[in-house]
Amino acid sequence: MATVYKSTDAGAPQLSGQAGSLVALLDAVLVDGYGTGVDRKEGAGWTKAFTGPNKRAYRNSAVSGTGFYLQVEDPGAAGTAGYAFVRGFSALTAFDIGLNPTPTVASRANGVVVAKSSALDGSSRRWLILADERIVYIFINPWATGNYYHPYFFGDFISYKAGDANNWCIASNGLTSFASNLDLDQTIFTTINSYGGVDTSRPALFLPSTFSSPAQAAAGYLVGGYRAGSYTAWGGANSYAAAYPDPIGQGLLFNNVQIFESSLGPRGQLPGIIVPLHNRPFPALVSQPAGQGMGSATTLLPVNFTGEIWSQAGANQEGQIIFLEGGDWWQ
Repeated sequence: MATVYKSTDAGAPQLSGQAGSLVALLDAVLVDGYGTGVDRKEGAGWTKAFTGPNKRAYRNSAVSGTGFYLQVEDPGAAGTAGYAFVRGFSALTAFDIGLNPTPTVASRANGVVVAKSSALDGSSRRWLILADERIVYIFINPWATGNYYHPYFFGDFISYKAGDANNWCIASNGLTSFASNLDLDQTIFTTINSYGGVDTSRPALFLPSTFSSPAQAAAGYLVGGYRAGSYTAWGGANSYAAAYPDPIGQGLLFNNVQIFESSLGPRGQLPGIIVPLHNRPFPALVSQPAGQGMGSATTLLPVNFTGEIWSQAGANQEGQIIFLEGGDWWQ
């Protein structure tokens, strides 16, 4: 069962625009845990494979999962303390030396950008993380105000391919750097919802291998929610959003979040997450009863995020995704 970690938890590590704050946060959430007594939250079940100054390689479970490695540079070699770089490997013998580097150095020289803070200071930034021993979902608001939560996910997925040994992925928001004056139409949870019509110019993740590229990492795409156009997010105020509750079923309409290798190449789906086909049907972070078609989940946790990376107040297009709580994400 996944654990929900929040920046507002007692004893939670704080994220800021200082070097090393992201790896300190991930040390606590993925491995060490934080808090004391009744406020204690244990780590998600990952291990630290390699440790260096402001640099880590975390490994997810090699028993229940793939044992993939998530390398985090905070800041990266070409970055600043306001953002970090991440890259995945199926095996790792030392930092930057391993199998299936994902994304490749050719496609992302330093890796995928994780935006931490719009200011290079010690001011705390808000974050929300959901993780188990196989996957971590991260939401970070790098701005001092507003609800500009940027989404990320790193880890295993549920593969449609029998015996898939490379069913892990690295989300990508499209950034190559991050600064306080940036304006970007981010790519995670904003892919067009059309089977056979994936916008291949907007990859939302990288896969270590695909059918057409079995030995090298390649871009991947997400299909699940409605997207009306630029800067719009799934589960937000799109022109295609259905009324809630659905007038026919009087409930929630939703899709799973599928991973595609190409417009006609479904590879698998993300665990523990659904996307509503409505405009933010639930209050953010207020648990709701689970319903039909939601497996063993007992409750739902709605999480709001932005489809736009921009510092201007009121400019973001906010969407919503929903996490399944109380059940097994991998059934």
